[in-house]
Amino acid sequence: MESWRLINLEFTNPYFNMALEEAIAKTVGEGLAANTVRFWRNEKAVVLGRFQFAMLEADLNACIKHDVAIVRRFTGGGAVYHDLGNLNYSIILNRNNASLKNIQKVFMNGALSIIEALKILGLNSRFKKPNNILVYGKKVSGGAGAVRWNAIVYHACILVSANLSILKEVLKCFRSDYKPFKKWVLSKKMDVANLIDFKRLSLNDVKEALKKGFEKVYEAKLIEGFLTQKELEMTKKLYENKYCKNEWNFDGIEL
Repeated sequence: MESWRLINLEFTNPYFNMALEEAIAKTVGEGLAANTVRFWRNEKAVVLGRFQFAMLEADLNACIKHDVAIVRRFTGGGAVYHDLGNLNYSIILNRNNASLKNIQKVFMNGALSIIEALKILGLNSRFKKPNNILVYGKKVSGGAGAVRWNAIVYHACILVSANLSILKEVLKCFRSDYKPFKKWVLSKKMDVANLIDFKRLSLNDVKEALKKGFEKVYEAKLIEGFLTQKELEMTKKLYENKYCKNEWNFDGIEL
């Protein structure tokens, strides 16, 4: 069984976390770090997909009211709301591995890992295209992926105990006047729920179940590890020069 690195460090700044995602992807893609699974959380934030427009997806007044940051990720998909009741995970793999040539299977296995974890927790769930996990018909998780820098990246958020009232205020897709605009990728409105709506759980319960789910589905042993000095240095530069910049977060896909 192949050994993968598990990163379980508590950084909650959303701009820093997005920078760290890119830094890990580049380092793993260069073969300077092992295939990696990461657990992470953000303070309140709207996280935009790579090909979305902030003004269409986020209610700026509501974001100011609730002190919600807006940050763009480098993967596609729709906008999501994060807070400390939301557990995120990332799977970051070197593309040269022969067992990872089927990119769609790698992405699908990310969703299957959640389904396996929820089964361990005693919750029945199902997958709904393109990337949603439902429990009793309500969305509890969604994911997004990319293949860049010789790395395969799949990351997802899981609603454990998030503030769903703020979520519905800051994401425009929950409003009746949300209109498609062909140039940009649009978000899709779905009924959402927290895992604690169905069962009494802690974040650590979900992490432990996810760890077992990843190990079963990907047939890899997760060994807790640390970030390299190069990853930390690269993260700092990306944080300052890219992910904190309005040009990246608000201006669109040209960057």
